[in-house]
Amino acid sequence: YVCQGRRRHDLRISSPTLEVGMVVHRYIRDGDILLLNRQPSLHSGSLMAHKAKVVPGDTIRINSCVTGPYNADFDGDEMNLHAPQGVQARAEAAVLLGVAQNVLSSNGSPSLGCIQDTLLGCFLLSEENIPEHVFEHCAGTLGEYRRGTLGRTLLSLCLPPVTYRRGDVRILRGQLIGGKLGKKDLGAARNSLVHRIALDFGEREALQTIARLQKVAHAFLAWRGFSIGLSDAIAPPAYREECARLQVEGLCRYQQTLDPAHLGGLRDAMGAALPHVQNSFSTCIRSGAKGNKLNLTSLLGLLGSQKVRGKHPSLEAWGGRSLPHYKRGEVSPESLGFVRSSYAKGLSPQELFFHASSGREGLIDTSIK
Repeated sequence: YVCQGRRRHDLRISSPTLEVGMVVHRYIRDGDILLLNRQPSLHSGSLMAHKAKVVPGDTIRINSCVTGPYNADFDGDEMNLHAPQGVQARAEAAVLLGVAQNVLSSNGSPSLGCIQDTLLGCFLLSEENIPEHVFEHCAGTLGEYRRGTLGRTLLSLCLPPVTYRRGDVRILRGQLIGGKLGKKDLGAARNSLVHRIALDFGEREALQTIARLQKVAHAFLAWRGFSIGLSDAIAPPAYREECARLQVEGLCRYQQTLDPAHLGGLRDAMGAALPHVQNSFSTCIRSGAKGNKLNLTSLLGLLGSQKVRGKHPSLEAWGGRSLPHYKRGEVSPESLGFVRSSYAKGLSPQELFFHASSGREGLIDTSIK
């Protein structure tokens, strides 16, 4: 519509003659510079400039790899959208506040990188060969026609001529020679591959590399597929045997000393047995896409000692016992809040009570901080 003083002409209804002094208002179009902000605005990355892409619906959609600086997720977060109208304001927003200018934070480390699906896809591509027609399709998402079967070759198409080495991962002039790319390489971490590209080739090239990896990883996963089912919640025999051995050793040490410290480190010790587990859960953890060793140990192994305010359940809570289920003066591991069961196996009523007590403390800490 067009405004002239206090009068407003709707261009859908009338077609007034434009005169000097009239102000023309229009809707947002593709390519407009918009400022996006999520509160609390804790640092410069909480307000960044994006290019608009008008899509159906009433929600704001952003690339998942850009959510890091905003500390945003997709569970109902509200964000503020500002549309700079002057030429100077739009230019300043694009040059000073653009996402490409915020790849590196004020302390010099990357503020954004690959996450979740992208990490998982790149990790799997690092170790798998793919059919030639899938290779061509994935390369086509980059606008290139290439033929091959190696996942490493496909990932190399996304990289600038960078040289990088960390652990087993070796990249020579943009060619992935060996190793599996994970969160330490592609995530928002200091001395990662993203950090190296930003320092050597600029922040914009680092952002474009993330975008290329995202396209290839998603196209690959759409063909390959990846899911977690009930079979992934069943511990393999080798893992069960190792966990049983570690549990017997820890409980024997406790029976000899009656020192609860021997119970406290039992769950962490079971993390060493996780190489025996090779399933979708472990793939997510090894790639850095989601989860950690503690989550998998709780699912397949045991939950271990439950504490409230850093202490085991008091034996004085019920007159010399921690719960009415135990005898007075009993100092068994279970009466001190030790949970032998895992989520997959299921908890007894006593174990559930102790676990709920510890879990509630975590909820309270989260809500008041």
